[in-house]
Amino acid sequence: MSSHTYILHSKALNKFYNGACHEDLEQRIENHNAGTYGTKRFTSITQDWVLFLKIDCDDYAHAIRLERK
Repeated sequence: MSSHTYILHSKALNKFYNGACHEDLEQRIENHNAGTYGTKRFTSITQDWVLFLKIDCDDYAHAIRLERK
Protein backbone atom coordinates (compact mmCIF):
# COMPACT_ATOMS: atom_id res chain seq x y z
CA MET A 1 0.00 0.00 0.00
CA SER A 2 1.41 3.40 -0.92
CA SER A 3 1.55 6.53 1.20
CA HIS A 4 0.68 10.05 0.15
CA THR A 5 0.81 13.65 1.24
CA TYR A 6 -2.13 15.52 -0.21
CA ILE A 7 -3.74 18.94 -0.41
CA LEU A 8 -7.50 19.31 -0.65
CA HIS A 9 -9.36 22.45 -1.71
CA SER A 10 -12.85 23.61 -0.80
CA LYS A 11 -14.38 26.08 -3.23
CA ALA A 12 -17.14 26.94 -0.73
CA LEU A 13 -14.60 27.97 1.92
CA ASN A 14 -11.84 28.99 -0.49
CA LYS A 15 -9.48 27.10 1.85
CA PHE A 16 -6.90 24.36 1.56
CA TYR A 17 -6.29 21.38 3.84
CA ASN A 18 -3.18 19.22 3.84
CA GLY A 19 -2.94 15.69 5.10
CA ALA A 20 -1.09 12.40 4.89
CA CYS A 21 -2.40 8.88 4.53
CA HIS A 22 -1.36 5.29 3.90
CA GLU A 23 -4.78 4.16 2.74
CA ASP A 24 -6.72 4.58 -0.49
CA LEU A 25 -6.64 8.33 -1.18
CA GLU A 26 -10.01 8.44 -2.95
CA GLN A 27 -11.61 6.75 0.07
CA ARG A 28 -9.83 9.20 2.36
CA ILE A 29 -11.33 12.16 0.45
CA GLU A 30 -14.79 10.56 0.57
CA ASN A 31 -14.36 10.17 4.34
CA HIS A 32 -13.42 13.84 4.72
CA ASN A 33 -16.52 14.85 2.74
CA ALA A 34 -18.74 12.52 4.77
CA GLY A 35 -17.55 13.87 8.12
CA THR A 36 -16.19 10.46 9.11
CA TYR A 37 -13.40 12.01 11.17
CA GLY A 38 -15.74 13.87 13.53
CA THR A 39 -17.75 17.07 13.57
CA LYS A 40 -15.03 19.06 15.31
CA ARG A 41 -12.49 18.47 12.55
CA PHE A 42 -11.70 21.25 10.07
CA THR A 43 -12.79 19.20 7.08
CA SER A 44 -16.26 18.63 8.55
CA ILE A 45 -17.16 22.29 7.92
CA THR A 46 -18.03 21.55 4.29
CA GLN A 47 -18.46 18.55 1.99
CA ASP A 48 -16.94 19.86 -1.24
CA TRP A 49 -13.29 18.87 -0.73
CA VAL A 50 -11.48 17.97 -3.96
CA LEU A 51 -7.94 16.82 -4.55
CA PHE A 52 -5.66 19.75 -5.41
CA LEU A 53 -2.27 18.01 -5.18
CA LYS A 54 -1.00 14.51 -4.40
CA ILE A 55 2.59 13.57 -3.65
CA ASP A 56 3.44 9.87 -3.59
CA CYS A 57 5.86 8.97 -0.78
CA ASP A 58 8.14 6.04 -0.08
CA ASP A 59 6.51 5.36 3.28
CA TYR A 60 4.07 6.85 5.78
CA ALA A 61 6.82 8.49 7.87
CA HIS A 62 7.95 10.40 4.76
CA ALA A 63 4.35 11.45 4.04
CA ILE A 64 3.99 12.80 7.59
CA ARG A 65 7.26 14.74 7.34
CA LEU A 66 6.07 16.40 4.12
CA GLU A 67 2.66 17.18 5.62
CA ARG A 68 4.27 19.01 8.53
CA LYS A 69 6.48 21.25 6.35
